[in-house]
Amino acid sequence: MKLSNLSTSRKLKSLVPVTYLTIFIISNLMLGCSSAPLFIKSDFEKQKIRSIAVMPVINRCTETEDKDQVSKNVSVIEESLVKTLTEKKYAVLSPESVKTALNEKGIENISPESLCSLLNVDAILFSEVYEYSDVLLLTHSIKMNLKMVDAKGDSLWLNNLDDNDKPFISAIGPTLGWGIGISNNKNIPSDEKLPTIVAGVAAAELVYTLVDVLSNETSQSIDGVFQSLPSKKQNE
Repeated sequence: MKLSNLSTSRKLKSLVPVTYLTIFIISNLMLGCSSAPLFIKSDFEKQKIRSIAVMPVINRCTETEDKDQVSKNVSVIEESLVKTLTEKKYAVLSPESVKTALNEKGIENISPESLCSLLNVDAILFSEVYEYSDVLLLTHSIKMNLKMVDAKGDSLWLNNLDDNDKPFISAIGPTLGWGIGISNNKNIPSDEKLPTIVAGVAAAELVYTLVDVLSNETSQSIDGVFQSLPSKKQNE
């Protein structure tokens, strides 16, 4: 009976590092990027910006891609922009609504003042995407320039987004370090080290796969770059 309890205790102890590794991986993967803006108007919060029109994203990617895929990528980015600004409590006019309201007119030929008047909004968000890729476990990269202007054409907020990650490669570093730690841990019996390491690596890769499948990395990247933009005040 004592031997059985001892064996069970050892197995539980060997699982503790696996649990810590899993928590470490999840917490690191779920942390969004954030950056200070290139510019934000000093009296931004006094501007009383209540509504924002998100202009259709301009695709500047140099890679030759299937037009349908490019269209899908742009749609994903536009949806994330609308979602993020909506969560900041602004009234948001989507790119599709902008296109409908302007009847496919060339936006580049319309002044911010005219755009705000035609769309009945307080500000306009312009954005260009220079790089975008989101392949399960292999790569996630997005590079964008974003600019928000008011009805006078004055800049309210400017920022760049440059986020790049290779989930599978990111998994190797902490997993390898953890495995070395287990190997050098004198509190774990030698005959239990290999099974613990194997179980930990398998758990780590499974966690990375599940998080990559379930998380919207594009949305997380855009959320991060917009952290520097104040939310609309509730009483406005």
